[in-house]
Amino acid sequence: MGYISAQQAATKWGISKRRVQVLCTENRIKNATRIGNMWVVPEDALKPADGRVQTHHTVESPTARAARTALKKLTVNAYQEINGKLNNPSTSKMVFVSLLATTIFCDIQNDESSNEKDDVFLMISSELLEIEFKESSRRSFWEMFSSLVSDFEKYIYRYADYVDDILSWAYQYVNKLSLDSGLESTQFFTEEYMIEYLTKGIPRTTTASSVYLDPACGGGNFLSHILNQLFVLRYRELDNPIACIENIFNALYGYELDPNLAAVASVNLKLKALMLLAKVQQVSTVDWRLFCPNIFTSVEPNGFGFLEADFSTHRIRRVADGKRENLESMTAVATEIYTNPPFQTVKGMASSMKEHLKKHFPNAKCDLCNAFILQCIDKIQTGGTIGLVTQSSWMYLDSFENLRRELITNNTIESIADLGSGAFYDLSGEKANVALVRVTKTPYANACVKVLTLRDIPLKEKAAVLGKASDSVLLMQQTQLFGGEHMAFSLSQTTPNTVHAMLGKYGDYGIPMQGTSTGDAARLIGYYWEHLNDPEWVPVSKGGSYSRWCGLNSYVLKWGADGEYIRATKGSALRNTKYFDRTSLVYSDTGTSGFNARLLEEGQLFVASGPGIRDVQGSPYAHLSLLNSRVFSYYLRALSPKLTVAAGYISRVPVPTGLLDRIELNSLGRECYDRKREQLKVRPNNLEWQVPVIEFASLDAFVWQLFLKEMQDELVKLSCEKKLDDIILEAYALDKAELSKLNETVGVPAIDITGTSIANKLDKVMAQALDANCQIVRTRVNKQSLGCDGLLEFIARKEQVSPELIVELISSSPETFEECKAKYKNLVLHNIVLAILGFRVETRDEMQMLQLCQKFYEMYPGLKNEWDTVEEWIAMQFNSIHTQTFSNRPYYHYEGGMFTRKI
Repeated sequence: MGYISAQQAATKWGISKRRVQVLCTENRIKNATRIGNMWVVPEDALKPADGRVQTHHTVESPTARAARTALKKLTVNAYQEINGKLNNPSTSKMVFVSLLATTIFCDIQNDESSNEKDDVFLMISSELLEIEFKESSRRSFWEMFSSLVSDFEKYIYRYADYVDDILSWAYQYVNKLSLDSGLESTQFFTEEYMIEYLTKGIPRTTTASSVYLDPACGGGNFLSHILNQLFVLRYRELDNPIACIENIFNALYGYELDPNLAAVASVNLKLKALMLLAKVQQVSTVDWRLFCPNIFTSVEPNGFGFLEADFSTHRIRRVADGKRENLESMTAVATEIYTNPPFQTVKGMASSMKEHLKKHFPNAKCDLCNAFILQCIDKIQTGGTIGLVTQSSWMYLDSFENLRRELITNNTIESIADLGSGAFYDLSGEKANVALVRVTKTPYANACVKVLTLRDIPLKEKAAVLGKASDSVLLMQQTQLFGGEHMAFSLSQTTPNTVHAMLGKYGDYGIPMQGTSTGDAARLIGYYWEHLNDPEWVPVSKGGSYSRWCGLNSYVLKWGADGEYIRATKGSALRNTKYFDRTSLVYSDTGTSGFNARLLEEGQLFVASGPGIRDVQGSPYAHLSLLNSRVFSYYLRALSPKLTVAAGYISRVPVPTGLLDRIELNSLGRECYDRKREQLKVRPNNLEWQVPVIEFASLDAFVWQLFLKEMQDELVKLSCEKKLDDIILEAYALDKAELSKLNETVGVPAIDITGTSIANKLDKVMAQALDANCQIVRTRVNKQSLGCDGLLEFIARKEQVSPELIVELISSSPETFEECKAKYKNLVLHNIVLAILGFRVETRDEMQMLQLCQKFYEMYPGLKNEWDTVEEWIAMQFNSIHTQTFSNRPYYHYEGGMFTRKI
């Protein structure tokens, strides 16, 4: 068998030498072997299929995820080094992009001689750096930072199959470091699986006259993907691949408001073109100059870009050569538009943009994404196709009824994929609910719409379902989809049939109400210990994390006389104040963990982030039982598209007649409330806290008893919640299919978890889940699950172990839970010290250790032999535990034998 070198194979196959080396390393070339430091391959070896051209990887595959994570790290390190020397964020950003683009280009071409890399850098950087950087300046950048190229080469070598579009992703990452464009918060580039779904009809629909436009093109990901699709479709039909690419470029247009990003998109498309060209021939710097992508940006940016009112006068320039046109000339030829517009609502929006949207896109209601929807529909040719990544709120909210009406009047919706939250790998915290929408500008009222509801599944599964024909696709008539009283997106085909069989809705029994907006929460809302004994500050429900039944009562509001301080604050709004004394419940307005309601404590007010509910029929505890149930969260998730739960959607949740009058809902709900409140009595960051009563002679014995009792109390609470779940499910009369969907969407009751495989380090796992106040650090096990209301529930769900078995193990093996006991001992000692200091009772400014010792003996005579333990703990841990417990706003500080009040 004869062999040839990696360089000879590269020349033969029209790819880079480094690419051949990667293929050898990955065992993709049969019988390739290594001789010393050199790879050789059989002379008759076939070129492996190029995954970069025809195979697209979802971001959730392990290697793709690793590639994205590694790119972030590479970007941070390189940018910090560059900006550390240049001290100019904008220039440093584009030097970084130029270096990365240079590395990609050199990887594509066969000739890798290092003496040409500087010329490649000069060539590419001339298109990325501002015009004032002459060749001498750019050459100095190369001399300063060319050493970084070796790091980039290692990255490309390691993740060779994921080189497509890394330039645009790297720009997104570096832009969040430089913070110089003012557009960082709205630039989230499109995941590959979204692009594939929206553009999968292109090979079928493309014609010689088809023109594709992305009016918010970012780094050019949509256009790069379309270029790939069309090249694969056409290049075998033409003898000249260069002419093929030029022909495709003539049909691709992109506009980008950020001029730097527009330059990145242009370079990115040229690099993609060279990747495709390298499939069939050798490429060089000569080929770089052959292509001129139609990527445009504004000549004189005004912040409106594609949302400009007058396209005929708005001047744009092509970034590759400076050619100038009107915005109208670009949009007039577009037959298909594919885009991922910026996501931004009125909050934080510039006043000029607000006024512009109100005037020219009134139905968008100051939502940037919705304005793009309307503008795309207006500008596309009749019969043209639009593929959009949107925020899904336009489909549901009453405020967008006119937008929906405008959308369906003269257009046909082909498909909607409702992805929910967690659709972007790089958009953490579930900041947006996303829907992919395909629309044709052809009126057809009775059109059947393909509907996919993927809101409650992980990102990997979303991508998998979209990537193939699925049984979960529903066909619905367009008039049905947006029919009904408010033309709201109908869930009648995607949620349980019982929605339509219910005789009442929750609004018939309780009235959810908006809370007051202070206008300045940082000044008017604080922690209760910051304002002890100040009558102008009153307890307030501010919402916060997930908490059922009671809790989250750490805050006070500067109310004064009848809300005087709020009334005097610009941007404030007093709401529903006349119902304060008739409100019994509050809830957290963020619904990512499921709906969670609590009893409004006596004298407590409520604000916008912790809104109130007036019960009209049924006891407060019966309401809590329903509101905190799995069923209620299930229906609310189906009805509400937003991560922030609006009062109107709570009112629409179906409720069986007579359910809230059930005695069991009242008694079991009261039991759950009481068990939860007992835990809050020993958490000093809650208003429920009480001075601890200790009737034990041993501190360790009391600590153990407290830990065990809390686990037993939580088990009782979980058992009561299970009984409530059974009663509520019986009332809703769900069939097997509906019940299966409910369990799949929101999980089963924790008490029904029956696993018996307990990790050897259960103690460690439990202790790690607790903060300094012995409350769980996280309330959710994963992004799809409902929140957990305590340590036992969290561990049962996380480890999939029976909570009853966990409590049994704790009861029978106290010696195996040393780490948990250590956490609880900190809690107990902290409570003891606060009690001795007179927290919330006395207002003394300081206390010496000797005085503390005397009060300890007076208050806890049974623990007289434990003083040394208390004294040592104070010296070693008090300040740390106290600061963590009180959210980095400590009330006391201990130093040199003296306690001092800090607030």
